[in-house]
Amino acid sequence: MKKFKSSSFNAVMTALLAFLVFSFTACTQQSPLSPVKNQSEFTILQVGNGTVLNKLVSASQLVTTENGGKLEISTDRVQLTLNVLPESVSEDALLTLDMETQALDMKFGPHGTTFETPAILNVKAQGVDFSNVSLSNINFYYYNPEIGHWQVMARDSVIVNQVDGTVELINGRLPHFSRYAIGAE
Repeated sequence: MKKFKSSSFNAVMTALLAFLVFSFTACTQQSPLSPVKNQSEFTILQVGNGTVLNKLVSASQLVTTENGGKLEISTDRVQLTLNVLPESVSEDALLTLDMETQALDMKFGPHGTTFETPAILNVKAQGVDFSNVSLSNINFYYYNPEIGHWQVMARDSVIVNQVDGTVELINGRLPHFSRYAIGAE
């Protein structure tokens, strides 16, 4: 039991340190959540009309090997749920999510965390700006820094309703934690 408490404490402290580092760098020009400069052909969907200040929303949740866990964010325009199934992580960990309130751009951590069974992401967003994208190209993507490109990820579906200004990602599969987005090429 003492080993578990020490391990949990270390996980919490590591996540807190990562969050603080991210918080201080998130406001800079080269923020990890800033659009990728060399990817002019990719557009991350924007939420809202830009009249409200963009804020960073964060969530964290201890996920255990035995029980898995659930990470959630709910704002006035975006509802997001990530489910980690039992036995999907090799050790208990404090998982984090950082997301700007006006972009469907999500950074999950700790970076590099992998899953035996993919974590399942569901997102519902309203007030989505579709003006600069082709509706037929909207999908769920992972940013691969090794090749400098966005890659389409496995999911059940992405439902777009231009009239209502909504988009819904159903059962996006995350094999590991990194940066993901709903956008269009």
